[in-house]
Parts: sequence; C-alpha cells; structure tokens
Amino acid sequence: DMGAVPIHYLIASASGESAVVEFSEGQMVVFRNESPWQAATNFLLASTHGHPQGQCWRYDRISQRLEGLQGRISPQDAMHLLSDVSQENTQWSVVYHMTTGNIDVVMGGQYSKATHMFHLGQSAH
Repeated sequence: DMGAVPIHYLIASASGESAVVEFSEGQMVVFRNESPWQAATNFLLASTHGHPQGQCWRYDRISQRLEGLQGRISPQDAMHLLSDVSQENTQWSVVYHMTTGNIDVVMGGQYSKATHMFHLGQSAH
C-alpha cells in the first residue's frame, strides 16, 4: 500500500547481509546493514532520517546488546532479549536460526517455550 499503513520488513540471509525495507511517503526505502547485525522494532527507520537511537527504548536496548556482542547471540539469548523488550501488547516474537533454517515463534508472551517451531529447508533443485 506504499506507506498508507506504516510497515516494514527485515530481510536477512545466512551470509550476514540484511536489509530493512519500508514504505514511507509513497516510496520504498531500503536500509542495508552496516554492522554484522540489524534490528527493527515498531517504528519506521525512515522517520528518523538515519538516526534511530533514542527513538524507541526497545530498539535502543536491542542495538546496545547486539553491538556489545558484535552481532553474535545464541538463539536462547536472542529470545531472552526479545522477552526483555516485549510489551504488554506484544503479539509474537520470532528468532530465526540463520545457519540451520530453524524458526522459533513465541505467541502471547509465552517466552519460556517456543509456541511454534518451523524449519526452512533448502530445495534440492
């Protein structure tokens, strides 16, 4: 809908490349990772003119933690971090295991155990 509803996508690959794709003011805006990690929370990066720090406490906490770890975090610690920054109205949190293809989804704040687990396999073609 080209920005009528504020929405964004964080797209990543196992190679370490990622991008946040947003639709703002009728334009697609792409923010590629400049570090070995990238974060997105519930605000549009495009609204910050390239300076997201201080715009969202959740984004700041995730960024600080990942910066301190140089982007290397275990799946368990990643889910714990998502729990730390969850809000009362958080509907879901997801951890993507980039090298294995496993996906852990937590619904309704049930962080002690993944509600759904999926696996993205590679095609044999």
